[in-house]
Amino acid sequence: MSTAVKTLAELQVPFAMRGGGHMPIGTSNNINSTGVLISSSNMKQLQIGPDHKTVTVGSGNVWLDVYKYLEPYGQTVVGGRLGPIGVPGFLLGGGMSFFSNQYGFGSANVAKYTCVLGSGEIVEATANNMYADLFWALRGGGNSFALVASFDLKTYSAPVVSVGSVVYGPGVRDKWLDAVYTFAHDGSKDAKAALIPTATWGQSTQGMLVYNNFQFYDGNHTNPPAFENFSAPVLPALQNTVSARTMYQWTLEDYDRIKAVHGMRNAFYTVSLYAKKEAMEIVHDTWFETAKLRLSNVTNFLGSMALMPITERFISAGGRDPMGIDASQAPYIWVEESLMWSNPADDKTIDTFLADVNKDINAKLDAKGLRAPYLYLNDAYQGQQVFERYPKVNLAIMKGIRAKYDPQRVLTDLMPGGWKVEHASIL
Repeated sequence: MSTAVKTLAELQVPFAMRGGGHMPIGTSNNINSTGVLISSSNMKQLQIGPDHKTVTVGSGNVWLDVYKYLEPYGQTVVGGRLGPIGVPGFLLGGGMSFFSNQYGFGSANVAKYTCVLGSGEIVEATANNMYADLFWALRGGGNSFALVASFDLKTYSAPVVSVGSVVYGPGVRDKWLDAVYTFAHDGSKDAKAALIPTATWGQSTQGMLVYNNFQFYDGNHTNPPAFENFSAPVLPALQNTVSARTMYQWTLEDYDRIKAVHGMRNAFYTVSLYAKKEAMEIVHDTWFETAKLRLSNVTNFLGSMALMPITERFISAGGRDPMGIDASQAPYIWVEESLMWSNPADDKTIDTFLADVNKDINAKLDAKGLRAPYLYLNDAYQGQQVFERYPKVNLAIMKGIRAKYDPQRVLTDLMPGGWKVEHASIL
C-alpha cells in the first residue's frame, strides 16, 4: 500500500481506495479508466492479542470475517451489524453497531490505526503517542488524512447474543411508530438492547407498506422487556427469527439475504431528527407518500426507511471525536433511506426523487425545530453536506490535521472519492 501510494503520488496518477466497497456512491470506492484502483481485499490479517483484549484487523476484512475469527474466543468487537460491510469504511465514518448503546461508535473502540500517509510514510496512531491528533481525526473524519492498513480493536466478551429479524406486515403504522418512539425514550435504557426498525415499500411487497425490525440483545434473552412493545399483544409478529447464537452465526443468516440482491443499483440518504413522534411521522409519511406517487414505475424498485434510535449513552460512551454530537439532546432518530432498483435508465428519477422529497422533509422539520444537525457519513448520499454539520471548531481542526499529514493533498486531489474535509465550508 505504501509503495503504491508513493508511486502514484510521484506520477500524479489519480486513484481510488476500496475496502469492502459497501458505500453505494460510484466514486467513493472506484475510479474510471483514467486512474488506478487500490483494493485492500488481500489484507486479511486477523490476530487477537495475548490478553484477548484487542484484535488486529487488516483493512481487507469484512465484519463476517472478524466475527468468525473471534467466535472460538467468545469475544466480539463493536463492528458492523451486517456481515458483508467492510471494516475500514465503517470505522472511518464512525460506525453504528449493535453494541453501540454499551460502547459507543465503532470508531470509539479503535486502540490503534496503522496508517499510510499521502507521502507513503507508514505511521501508527494511538490516543497517546505523537500521532494523537491523527488518531482523533480518524475517529469519524473519513479518508482525508491517511489510508488505514489495519486497526487494533478493543474486544468484549459476547459468547452468545440474541438477534434476528421480526416481520409485522402491513397495516401497523401507528403501533410500529409508537413502539419505535417508546424504545428510543425508554426501552433503549437497557444498553444491551439494540434495534433497526424498518418500513419497506416496493414491487416485491406487492405495493404494500410493510414493517420489520432487526432486534438484538447482548446475552441469551430473546424477548427482553426492552422489546415488549414490539411483541404480542401490542404488535404481533408474522415471522420471528430471533434466537440465541453468535454474531458470526447471525451474519451468515443476514449474508444470504443480502446476497440475493447483489447486482441491484443502490442509494442511501440520511436525515437526523430529535426523537419526537411528530418528526418521525413527518419523515415516514412524506417519504412513502411521495415514493408511491413518483417511483411506482421504476423497474424492480424497493425502498426502505430505517428509523434508528440513538441514545445519550451511545454518543457519550466513546469520548471526544470529530463528529461532536451533543449527547445532552439525545435521544435522536437517525434515518437511513435505502433504495434499490435494477435499470440504469431510472438513475435520474431516483436522484431527483431523493433531492425533492428530502427538501420537502427538511423544510417541514425545520419549520417545527425537529431536525438535528449531525449527518451520519456512512449513510449519506452524494452532495449531502456531511462535514458542514460537524461543529465548526472541529472542522477547522480537521482541516489543520489534513494539511499537516497530507500537505501535497494526495488523498484529497489524487484520491477524490468520499467526503473531503478540505471541500467542506465552515458555515
